[in-house]
Amino acid sequence: MTELEKKILEDHLLDVQDWIEKAVLGKISNCKKRIVRSHTKTLLDDPAVSSIPATEDAICENLFNSAGYKNRAQKEAADEEVIFRS
Repeated sequence: MTELEKKILEDHLLDVQDWIEKAVLGKISNCKKRIVRSHTKTLLDDPAVSSIPATEDAICENLFNSAGYKNRAQKEAADEEVIFRS
């Protein structure tokens, strides 16, 4: 963030750092909700799954520990590799 951008925020926000931290926590919360909704459906639709984790954190951990899991950067890199090979 440039000094000018910081001054712009300070003109409207009481505490820029607090606002940034809350914005990041809000993004984490929204991402977590999407993960839980999507992965729970995946687990429910899989006949090989006999139990589903009981907490949102455990559902996220289950996804991250799944075979073949890729985060956003890894998915993007794999997509670029496919395009490059085409």
